[in-house]
Amino acid sequence: MALIAFGLDSVVELFAGGVLVRQLRRERDGLEDEAAETRARRLIGFTFFLLASYVGLHSVASLVGWLPEPQPSLIGVAIASASAVVMSVL
Repeated sequence: MALIAFGLDSVVELFAGGVLVRQLRRERDGLEDEAAETRARRLIGFTFFLLASYVGLHSVASLVGWLPEPQPSLIGVAIASASAVVMSVL
């Protein structure tokens, strides 16, 4: 669950970055629009809200016992280790 949430968080952050780059390009081109900026903020907020909802619901379902207990995996340890190294470099 932690690795899935980490991956989804990365996707949400990439999406948010794309929305912000689009907004910056619009401002650079002189297309400043308060409504577009508000839409961009809401869109980014909505994606983070969806991620938080997923993590919260999955956590509750795990605590209640509706989902099987997660097991450690070698691939999970490798992904977490690699991301720690790559994120430190970035």
